[in-house]
Order: sequence, then C-alpha cells, then structure tokens
Amino acid sequence: MSEQTIRGPALGRNPLRALLSPTTWAAIGYLITGFPIGLFAFTAVVVLIATGGGLAPVAGVGLIVLVGGLALAGGIGAFERGRLAATLGITVAAPTYRRAPGGFAGWVGSYLKDRARWRAVAYTLVMLPLTTVGAVLAASLFAGGLVGITLPIWARWLPGPDVSVFGDWTATSRLVSAAGSGLVLLLVAPWVTLLAARACAGLVRGLLGPSRGDALAERVEELRDSRTRVVDAADEERRRIERDLHDGAQQRLVALAVDLGRARARLEAENPGAATETTALIAEAHEQAKQTLRELRDLVRGIHPAILTDRGLDAALSALATRCPVPVTVAAEIPAGRCSPSVEAVAYFVVAEALTNVAKHSDATRVVVRARLADGDLVVSVTDDGQGGANPRGGGLRGLTDRVRALDGELAVDSPPGGPTTVTARVPCA
Repeated sequence: MSEQTIRGPALGRNPLRALLSPTTWAAIGYLITGFPIGLFAFTAVVVLIATGGGLAPVAGVGLIVLVGGLALAGGIGAFERGRLAATLGITVAAPTYRRAPGGFAGWVGSYLKDRARWRAVAYTLVMLPLTTVGAVLAASLFAGGLVGITLPIWARWLPGPDVSVFGDWTATSRLVSAAGSGLVLLLVAPWVTLLAARACAGLVRGLLGPSRGDALAERVEELRDSRTRVVDAADEERRRIERDLHDGAQQRLVALAVDLGRARARLEAENPGAATETTALIAEAHEQAKQTLRELRDLVRGIHPAILTDRGLDAALSALATRCPVPVTVAAEIPAGRCSPSVEAVAYFVVAEALTNVAKHSDATRVVVRARLADGDLVVSVTDDGQGGANPRGGGLRGLTDRVRALDGELAVDSPPGGPTTVTARVPCA
C-alpha cells in the first residue's frame, strides 16, 4: 500500500507560495466537493441502515435493505479513495472484504460480519460534519481575507457616510486595519485548509483503507507465497541435479564398470589361471567403480529419488520399504496429481529418515508405513514396535520438522520408553 502525504508550502520564505500553491487549491476543491457528497452519503446510508435494521424481522426484507446500505457504504468508500487520489494525489489501498459463501444466508452473513463495510458506514457518518467544518472554515478565511484586503477599494460605495482612504484619520485607520486583517487571513487560510484536508485524508486512511489486521494478513500471505516459491525452486533444483547425475556421471560410471568388467574377463580368458598384477589392478578398479556407482545412486536418492518423479509417492515408499533391513508394510493410496511435487518430496524424506532411524536405533521387528489424504492434507506415518525413546529434538528429526513446517505442515513424534514409536507428518497438499 502506497500512501503520499500533503505537505504545506514554506510560508517563512515565500508567503505568497502557500496562497498560489496548486496543493492549496486542490485541498479547497476537495473540501468543497466533499460537502454535497457527504450530505448524500450520510442521508442515504443512514436511511438504508435504519430502515433495514427496523425491518430485519420482516421475512428477510430488512436484511436485504441492510445489506444494500452496507454495499452502498462500500461503494462510497471506493469513490472517496478515488476522489482523494484524483484531487490530493494520496493513494489509499482498498480494504479486504469478506468473501461471500454460497447461499442467501452466507451472502447476508458475509456483509453483516464484514468490519471493513461497517468502517465505511462509520466514515459516512463522520465525513459530513468534518467536511462541512473544513469547507466552511476554508471558505470563511478566504472570503474574509479577500473582503478585508479589498475593502479600501470598494468601501466608498457602501451605504452610509462616505468612507475613503483619504478621508479622516479614524476611517483611514479602520480601512488599513481591515486590509491588514484580510492579509493575515489570506496567509493563514492555506495552512488551515491543508490541515482540514489532512484530517479528511486521515479519516479516509483510517476507515476506508486496510486495517492493521488486513495489512498483517496481506504481509503474511506475501511471505507465505514467497516461501512456497523458494521451496518449489529448491525442489526443482534438486530434481535438475538428480537428472544431471543420473544422465551424466552415473551413466558414465556404469559404462566404466562395464568396460572394466569386460577387460578383466578378456584378460583372464587370454591368460587363464594367471594372477598377474595387471589383472589384480583391473579387478580392484572394477570393484571401486561399482562401489562409487552405489554411493552415487545413494546420493541421488538423497537429493531427489527418480522413482518419485517417474512413478509417484506410492512406488517411492514401496522402494524405501524394500531397502529397509526391517520388514516394512506399506499402506498408501495417493491419487496421482493430488499433491504438489514439493509435498510428495517432503513426505518421502520423512519416511526415509524414519526408516533409517528404525534400522539404526530401534531394535524393531516390524514397521508400518501409512500414507493417506485427509481434509486436503497429506498424512504419512511410520510406526515401529521398537524400544522407543526417540528424541524429537535430534538432528535428523529436527531437520525434518523444519522441512515440514516450511510447507505449513506439522511433524509429531510419539515415542514413549519401551515403544512403540510413531512419526506422523501432516502437510497441506495445496
């Protein structure tokens, strides 16, 4: 939300600058046009709100009239924000209105519970007296100043005794005093006008702009969107690295291992039974290539498993279960496309870390992995029959907690001494 402020001219340096400033005359126009608009808004909104409130029990007719009054107040608020921007150059963002759910009752309820619309009603009530006072005060000061400063010119045509600047001393002193007073009023009038316009602009900002809660909610939404974009970008980068390793270094290592195996077989065929130094070196290089390939595959799975991208979460969880040394039962039914890749990746790594902890620390004999959709959330849980006592603040689980919370999810660890241990992650799919 961008807001500008009205700044008064520097009276101390150039007294005429305030009088001739376009800002001053824009403020005068804003105050004067505000009176008829305020009169219409006050009358129309008060009549509709009062009538609607009185007829509310009559078959819902009063509620419709009341909603009409609130809608009119909101429309007047939008007009006033536009008028403020057009005349004084002050931009005030629109407030956040409640969204109307389906049905007549939901539509009426959204209007009646909308604080922004009731603030607009309050604005129509306060606008009329404020703009009236401001317009009358500004007009009086400018009119009084012009009358006083020009009085020596047209005073001789007033009815009564002839009054002239060149007459007696008493008449002359009065005319000079009137002219001086008029000059003072003209010099003060711009500042008073600008102060009145500032008061009206403050009223618009306070009652027709976003509330502090709306501004905070908007900021939170911006931060949430920004965080989601960062998480999605990081997940996309991990998938790119996985593809590069899978299609590049991993394939070259596979080819190297195959070539070394063929070279070893050919050398042994040409020299059967000969345990030469060359054969031993080739055999060692062959084993190192295969070991490096296994480590690279584990690294790729740790970055982002290809099976998760190719076949989905169900297949990825089943692949994790087959690699776990403890017997694992997987119960997962996740329709394809229901969750974003970032959410599925978080669920996968929660299960992977939980199974790793089971294999290392739990002494469990059986593990059950479940994955399901519940109320728009993806819920995954890992339960083992081990000794329990898992520390939720440990390095692995703490890292998973941060990763789950990055997507507005929750991670819960239930691990009493003696077991069983259940790790549950709940992540919104949207």
